[in-house]
Amino acid sequence: MYAQSIQLDRSEPLARRLLDRGKASTDPLVYAYGLGAWGVHQWDVGNIGEAYRFLSEADQIMRHDLSRREDNPVRYDLQLLIAGVLAQIAMLHGEVDTARVLFDKLEADAGDEPYGVTIWSALTAWTAAMVGDPAEALRAAERGIAVDPEFSFVVLATYQRLARCWALAVTGHDPAGAAAEAERIINANLVDPPQSCVSTWHGLLGEMRLAAGAPAEAAAAMDWRRRRRSESWFSRRPSRAGRRGLLAHATQNSCAWWRVGLVAVPSRQGRDSTARPGAAYPLAQPAGTC
Repeated sequence: MYAQSIQLDRSEPLARRLLDRGKASTDPLVYAYGLGAWGVHQWDVGNIGEAYRFLSEADQIMRHDLSRREDNPVRYDLQLLIAGVLAQIAMLHGEVDTARVLFDKLEADAGDEPYGVTIWSALTAWTAAMVGDPAEALRAAERGIAVDPEFSFVVLATYQRLARCWALAVTGHDPAGAAAEAERIINANLVDPPQSCVSTWHGLLGEMRLAAGAPAEAAAAMDWRRRRRSESWFSRRPSRAGRRGLLAHATQNSCAWWRVGLVAVPSRQGRDSTARPGAAYPLAQPAGTC
């Protein structure tokens, strides 16, 4: 709860306590929960490499003995959530092939169970939007929305619907209407109190507004985002190579420039261990849109 609302001064001691208790426990699952909590905290504060390391270990432990939701709902939900966050972090960390395998496995593990599908859908669609893949964002979002049309899982359902809005906007499907709907959802569910992903979605809203030919509204969305630069993904600078790659792309795609603060493209010489590469999917450049 504290991490989701960016109250990191409160979430850090709780995550540390879980990590310490996990280390002291003889139960490998308790240890995995501690690793997962600390990995998510590292993600929150922008230590992508450390987050990837802790969550990878937690996921490996939990996969030794996967549970079904009907047997242990809490454990089932946690194992899917840890796997989903790990896949997202792997993508942002530049482990593209690993991320794809993890997302595919998460989709298979979820089966047709509504909450499992929701976790997979929300994190896949959100990640696809961040790295600029509207086709995958739309596919994942629509499958998740189909199993939860009533918006029962509010936070995750918010990500699904925003990703769908973004995918429709940047591919030229009523971008003005999609942007207006996205702004309504953001204001209803992410702004008061501010949620940990609110800056991300304002950046994507800026792209939607540009796709709709509304640069003033796009600037307003980006101004909101800049005021929230304390959010971890935007407070850390990507590698120099990453900034070069994205800035080069932005000369051809004016709505992609904000991603320089979010992701980084690996150079041929190597990859920054804490960079967030955007090389997983091509940034969207559909004809007639931004």
